[in-house]
Amino acid sequence: MDFKVRALDFLSIYVKQKGYSGKAAAQIKLIQGLLKALSVAHKDQHTILFDRIKSVLTLMAKQGSPQQVSSSATNPEESKATGQESNASECKVLLTEMMSMLLRQHKDPALQKAYSDCFILLTKHFYEKSEDDKATRDFLVFTYKELLKKFLQGRCAQTSGLNPRFFQSVFEQCPSLGWSLVKPILKCFLAKSPSKEEGGDEEMKEEDGVEGSRGNHQRLQAIEMYGILIKASQSEEQAMELMAQNLGLLSQVICRVVSTAETWQKQKVKKTGQCVGLFAKAAKVLIQKKQHDAHKEVIVQQGAKLIKQLEEACEKDKAMSNLKGKAKEIKAIVTSL
Repeated sequence: MDFKVRALDFLSIYVKQKGYSGKAAAQIKLIQGLLKALSVAHKDQHTILFDRIKSVLTLMAKQGSPQQVSSSATNPEESKATGQESNASECKVLLTEMMSMLLRQHKDPALQKAYSDCFILLTKHFYEKSEDDKATRDFLVFTYKELLKKFLQGRCAQTSGLNPRFFQSVFEQCPSLGWSLVKPILKCFLAKSPSKEEGGDEEMKEEDGVEGSRGNHQRLQAIEMYGILIKASQSEEQAMELMAQNLGLLSQVICRVVSTAETWQKQKVKKTGQCVGLFAKAAKVLIQKKQHDAHKEVIVQQGAKLIKQLEEACEKDKAMSNLKGKAKEIKAIVTSL
């Protein structure tokens, strides 16, 4: 036991070396080895060793992303392509292995959190270094869409690491990645997938993955997740831009939620109001961060549509009259621009 802990101390020293962050192959081998050690430590219930492995993985993430292409390569384009292909393959192996650990049932909350932290660490590790590597980024997004589908459809164990706090941490660490999942999240606002007979956004119809949600509990979880994503995006300029680009899609989905408010059954006004509040929240953030000038037209147009939908709903059903306050709030935002 002491020997294993001491070996990890030496690994920490190695990771802190200045030249380490440029050695892609060394990083991948270390991560693979540490993930296996993490599994063994968990199985043997070696808490100290488990925590020490976690600290080394965290340290590796802080050291920065490795460079994929050697500056001395005779054929830079070929070297870059080879490096991206290798990186995508290694990404698949590591994320798949770590995802299986994340989805297992864990009685110990500390171990559950440790697996979640490690998976988020790998996510940040690969996402930041895959800006020019489409294959790696696509696989990362695909992995998270699958996890999101399992979570929002209630197909994961309650004691697994897949929970609201996990997605909150992911959005806070990589808000731009969160916006890659926006369509499946928005689909889960709905009681069922839009049919061909109904209107709606074509992009939403073409999106594979979540076909509505199983129940109102999952719908509320999706609404909460979108709110968390809005809040997390305030610290990143690219994420703010993506939020503005998806404002029109958000408005269209909210209009559908308002028109089908009866599907909420109990407390339909309160739950519909939670959904409507997301548009106001996103618009206020864009205005506060002075990002609204380029998207003023979208805010005004979509805000007007949402106001009209709310007014029609209140006129049709007197029980929905409490949503007039939401309409006034959006109207105040639109008129201030």
